[in-house]
Amino acid sequence: HRIRSIVLIIHGTEDDVIDVSHGFALYNRIHMQHQTEPLWIDGAGHNDIEVKN
Repeated sequence: HRIRSIVLIIHGTEDDVIDVSHGFALYNRIHMQHQTEPLWIDGAGHNDIEVKN
């Protein structure tokens, strides 16, 4: 689909609702011109990224 802005992926490595593999897959599908360095939050789950960061 047509993305026209930079995309930032933020995902907790211990997410038990949406596995981190989905974040990796999404990142790998974004064209280089729209990518920025993803934030893989080590040890964070689905709803506690702000606590872990």
